[in-house]
Amino acid sequence: MNKGLRKLKKNRAVETCHGVTGATNLQLQGRARFQKKNLLIALAIGALVYGGSAASQELTASSSSVAAGLATGFNQAVAEARSLDFTNANYPHFVALGWPSTDARCSQSTLQPGYLASIPNRCAYYSRDYVHYATGAYFLGMYEQNYQMADHFATLYHTDIVNAPYWAIGANGKQYEQNDESPAPFEIGENIANMYRLTADQRYLGADFTNYINNLNNGFSNTESNKYINADGFRMARLDHGEAATYNEFVGNAGVPSTTAIVLGGDMAASEIAYYRNVSNYPALKAASDATNMAAKFNTLSSNFNSHWSNVNGSGHFAVALTGVTSTAYSSANYNTLSYYDHYAEEPNLFPLYKGIITDAGNLAAQANYVDSNAESLYQAAASQNPNYGLNSPGVESHTYLPTAFYNAGMLDTAWKWLTRLAARQVFDNGNAYPEVSFALISDTITKVLGVDFDAPNNKLVTLANNLPSAFKNGDYLKVSNIPVHTGNYTVHVGVTQALDAVTGWPAITLDYAKDPSAQQDGTGLHWLPRFKSNYGTHCNVLTTYANNSTQASTFNLVWDGNSRTYTCNGDNGGIYLYPNDPNYTVARMTVTAAR
Repeated sequence: MNKGLRKLKKNRAVETCHGVTGATNLQLQGRARFQKKNLLIALAIGALVYGGSAASQELTASSSSVAAGLATGFNQAVAEARSLDFTNANYPHFVALGWPSTDARCSQSTLQPGYLASIPNRCAYYSRDYVHYATGAYFLGMYEQNYQMADHFATLYHTDIVNAPYWAIGANGKQYEQNDESPAPFEIGENIANMYRLTADQRYLGADFTNYINNLNNGFSNTESNKYINADGFRMARLDHGEAATYNEFVGNAGVPSTTAIVLGGDMAASEIAYYRNVSNYPALKAASDATNMAAKFNTLSSNFNSHWSNVNGSGHFAVALTGVTSTAYSSANYNTLSYYDHYAEEPNLFPLYKGIITDAGNLAAQANYVDSNAESLYQAAASQNPNYGLNSPGVESHTYLPTAFYNAGMLDTAWKWLTRLAARQVFDNGNAYPEVSFALISDTITKVLGVDFDAPNNKLVTLANNLPSAFKNGDYLKVSNIPVHTGNYTVHVGVTQALDAVTGWPAITLDYAKDPSAQQDGTGLHWLPRFKSNYGTHCNVLTTYANNSTQASTFNLVWDGNSRTYTCNGDNGGIYLYPNDPNYTVARMTVTAAR
């Protein structure tokens, strides 16, 4: 956000896990396919038994009492996020939020597909916010909105020697505001890869996006013969052209002296690393003429960051930035005079956690503890003035990154603390929460607590167990219903439950099936990979419940996967294969538990 926006931000303030009657309808290819070795669990789509179309079924959380606050906040977040979609039906709501009637960019007649990713009275979406909202928007079914917004950032440039995306795009699909915050171009590129991963939408492989990535690699980054590349390979902020090296424009408020210039913030460095990592996973995102070795660049930046930024001044945590002296012109000729700076300034400290780029377990824990300690102090200071506004210091926005940051660090109770605080704020604001809270709450609940990840190009649906906090006891659960699993070929709606088994207390993952009728057109099928972070045993038990309430129990291997460092049910056969278009049997749900 720009400075005015940031200032406004800072001032703004039941069922069980097992044995539930199936509410969805899928068809199993035949019981003969239930072979322990192959686990060809073949599912097909018949008519929905909801009594209505999938579109009429909303994304909904339910839980045992231990997670009731999160479930309530989640459901309110869904309703609020829906109200921020750029539709004619929502336009009166935008007027009520303060969209100026005199601003032609805010006219109802010029609305383009998208959603509000800004403070409410701006008819726009900002790149930083859009990237943070996009996964939550995906789970709300806003596929076209995400695509159109990404396309505008990828194709609308401003030029200052280099071509760079605009900081904000208006609701009319045209440039809205420019402010060069240098992490943003890399986050936009990273998000292109993320959206392709979630959707397999071939448009993300089109010229608009390959050209954007080509420009980022060979124009924006390497401008003026690598004048702004340091010895570690990082693109530094062009301070002489007004670029900002961090998202936090208010580092002075955080105690950074005015004589200290941030030339590469930790958030910018982390965003560069994440960009090269994510795009390297999908080579088709690169233009044919682009010779950049994305994987090699990722490895170089990651290695240098983890080696050179850690344990700054013997502190045990990472530096916040590479800094110099204000008003000094910096380039590759004198980057060696910069210093690693030790300070807490929110985004530059937490982004290495949020992006998951810290490789050493000890360093990861140290950085997570450092961030939590400082964030907690700020929270308590604000809460002592008003218990409902602890998240206001230094601003709500930076707190929305904390749950993912701590889940990535494996600090489940800490992540849960911050996530449930966001949920409480969502409930307290009662339809008037800062938009980032709503979208982040949706995505963090689904992707982190429930562990849902969809690799659409490879038709792999992952659910990762063991992300529940210590407050959960035997029989406790959290469920989100009607989660879309969407590609250009099909849309499957599923319910995912993460629970602790009522008897053993071990993690149990349940998938409830529903499917959009459009999915009948596709015969690909997908693989469900139920994963566990801990080794509870050598096998997994699969309990299948059919639409007539009959059940079938099966046992399969629990296999270590070195890439994800998890144990996958039937991992030696690619997980559980969900196969469409067979009319023989209907399946309502499957529950997977680890076993000795």
